[in-house]
Amino acid sequence: MKTHRTLMLLPLAFLLTGCVNKAVEDSAVTCTYQWWVSPAVLLLGIAGTVWGWHSRSSGWRSILFMVMAGAVTVGFAPFGWIDYVRISKERLETKWGFWIAPTTHSIAWSDVGHVDLVSRTSRKRRGGTKTSYYLQFRLKSGQMEELTLGNSLMEEAAEDIVATLATRGIAVNDLTGE
Repeated sequence: MKTHRTLMLLPLAFLLTGCVNKAVEDSAVTCTYQWWVSPAVLLLGIAGTVWGWHSRSSGWRSILFMVMAGAVTVGFAPFGWIDYVRISKERLETKWGFWIAPTTHSIAWSDVGHVDLVSRTSRKRRGGTKTSYYLQFRLKSGQMEELTLGNSLMEEAAEDIVATLATRGIAVNDLTGE
C-alpha cells in the first residue's frame, strides 16, 4: 500500500521539476519540452485506454473514455518531441501545435518594424473571463505575425525575445492597458 502511494506522487514530482528545457548553443537559445513530457503523456494515455478497455462492460461511458484516451494519446503525445522556440541572432523560430499540421513562425529580426504586446479578454463557459496575451510583430513589409504568450515555451522564451529586440533597438509597445 505504501508503494502505491509513492507511485501516485511520481507525476507530482515531474510537475514540480518544470517541463521546459532552455538550452544555449552557438549563440541561439532554444526552448523545448523536457525529455519526459511526451513519454509521460503517452504512458498516461495508454493507461487510460487500458482502463477503458477493462471497464467497458460498465457502460458506454467507459467505451467513450477508452476511445477518447486513445485518440488524445495518438494526437497529442508527440507534441513534446516537435514543439520548440528558437531565438538566434538572425531570427525567431517557433513550432508548436498538432503534430500533423503544426503552427510555425519564422521572423527575421531585420524584417521587424515594431512589436506590440496586446491582450484579449474572452468569456469562459461558466461566466468568468480569461485574458490572453500576444506579441504582434509588425514587419516592414506591412504584414503582421502574432505569437501567443499562453504556452510554457513562449513564457520561458519571452525574456530572451525582449532582450534580443532591445539589442536591435526595437521596443515592445505595451498596449494591454494594465
